[in-house]
Amino acid sequence: MTRRSLLTIVVACTLALIQAQAADPPTIGIVPFDVSTVQGSGGADAGRVLGTLVRVEMLKNKQIRPQLIELPTGVRPPLTPQRAAELGKSAGVDLMLLGTVLEASSSRNNNRASTSRLGGIIGSSVGGSVTRTTAKISLHAELVESATARSVDTFEVEASNTDTGVGADLWSTLGNFNLGDDGWQKTPMGKALREAAQKLTTEVAKRAVKP
Repeated sequence: MTRRSLLTIVVACTLALIQAQAADPPTIGIVPFDVSTVQGSGGADAGRVLGTLVRVEMLKNKQIRPQLIELPTGVRPPLTPQRAAELGKSAGVDLMLLGTVLEASSSRNNNRASTSRLGGIIGSSVGGSVTRTTAKISLHAELVESATARSVDTFEVEASNTDTGVGADLWSTLGNFNLGDDGWQKTPMGKALREAAQKLTTEVAKRAVKP
């Protein structure tokens, strides 16, 4: 056997081994999040839009393949693992992601600062105020195996942001995202939502990808 033939065989075996080890990324079905615990005016579609935001972040992670799954007419979250598995089988996904919004709050703090005029010679002062908004978001997630309806894992992620940006609640922030307005990303709630979606993606990938 010539050296060239031996090299060809080695390369072919190596490629075959790599292909055998490289499994397709697991598919993750995403249904609308349960927002019933914090839902307010204008939040009817918030669960669906939040699922869309999570999918956008998951698309950046090459370890998993996200897929949005619409709920049948009359079906609302939260879903049981059995119902989620049924939807997962129909959609052909490996795992179903069930999400619940535990907290979505926004608070403002107005700090007033004063400066003496003329180096303190004159006692009167001019004042200014800075309004800072703090947004907090907490999500609970459950991964359900479509084939068995088994709950693979549950976990929670939290995120917060404090900024001088325009304050907005969860509903208006997600509404702007749904309309394609990039302005939502500049709000404290928008930044907190994106951070939470990123953390959720990381946790799902760790649990879904088998070593």
